[in-house]
Amino acid sequence: MSRTPPVRHGGFAPERREYDPLYDPIYHATRVLIGFTQGLFKALPDGRYRWSPDPDKTEITVTGAYPLTMSAINNRPAIVVVHGQTGYTNVAMDGMETVTFETGNKVYRDILATTAVFNCVARTGPEASALAWFMASNIKALKTLLQRKGPFTRVGPEITISGEMPPGALIQDAVDGGAVNVPVIVPIFVPHKWEVRNPAHQLDDIQLVTGIAEDN
Repeated sequence: MSRTPPVRHGGFAPERREYDPLYDPIYHATRVLIGFTQGLFKALPDGRYRWSPDPDKTEITVTGAYPLTMSAINNRPAIVVVHGQTGYTNVAMDGMETVTFETGNKVYRDILATTAVFNCVARTGPEASALAWFMASNIKALKTLLQRKGPFTRVGPEITISGEMPPGALIQDAVDGGAVNVPVIVPIFVPHKWEVRNPAHQLDDIQLVTGIAEDN
């Protein structure tokens, strides 16, 4: 039986972001928001949706992975944190910061604009709405902390609490009326720095690899 190769992801090495072609700044930002959400619910008392890293003790699921199962939602509500469409804001012409004269490689900077979506999924609309209001209120109150501690230049302030809707793709075996999702939509802005290699040096590397392959 073949094994699926491990996925290499540079999402947790921001100090090397301009040198890692697999670094995903929005993935990293989303993971920070998941940890922030887990911390909010971890501070709550028992019986009030207290989050725990122990799946047998937690009273709420906070994750970025989906789909969930309907049986999981029947046991406890969930908050699924995802992001929406992302775009470069073009804060400077061309966005180039520096050039390494030895190699010709260029380092660029820009700010990425996207939305973080906190999908509050529960068995009933009032329960999902209560979770959504808790999330929106705390994000609005603690956005300065997120901007100071996280990889954000701006969080909000236009925070939107959507109406009740079906969970859709968030639950793999959802049935009509089985669960309700109330999304909280938060605009976020993330600085991004990356390096682009000089095409001439890339061509040299390709030719070198090709030559080695031919020799073998």
